[in-house]
Amino acid sequence: MTHSSTTTDPPVEIQTVASPSDDVSYRFLGQQLAGSSSQWVTHNHEDEFVLPGGRCSACRWTSVDIYRAATRIDGQPFNDEPATSGPLGKYLVVTSGQTIVPGEQTFVRCVWTNSPYEVFEVLTQRKNGRVSLPGPAARALSQAAEYDDGINDAYVNRAVA
Repeated sequence: MTHSSTTTDPPVEIQTVASPSDDVSYRFLGQQLAGSSSQWVTHNHEDEFVLPGGRCSACRWTSVDIYRAATRIDGQPFNDEPATSGPLGKYLVVTSGQTIVPGEQTFVRCVWTNSPYEVFEVLTQRKNGRVSLPGPAARALSQAAEYDDGINDAYVNRAVA
């Protein structure tokens, strides 16, 4: 992909991604193409933590990370995909619901895919007949589009705004 003179590809390095929700950890050689969050620094309430059912992006937020895998490095057989497709696919999409509220837990979802178009599908939300990309997902996809031709094509030709 052709980048502007100020853009450099993310380094290829050992990545470790843990999914405590699924009790799984992935280790692979690859690049983090994007990382985005809805977290705010300031709270919108007076108490130390947001009340149950309340909304505060300093107490609860969403994070999205997109990785491009080069090879698996942990030696574990995942499937019959070639090593150049990573542990379970070429891309790893990690979404998490983060919280600092006592008694609540962070949820992490890891989805492997070989398709840059499916990266979009994983991050697309459908609710009450509406289809959308939440802010952190849209920002992460725009970041990843800078470094990956397939994601760039999917980004330019997307049907969801």
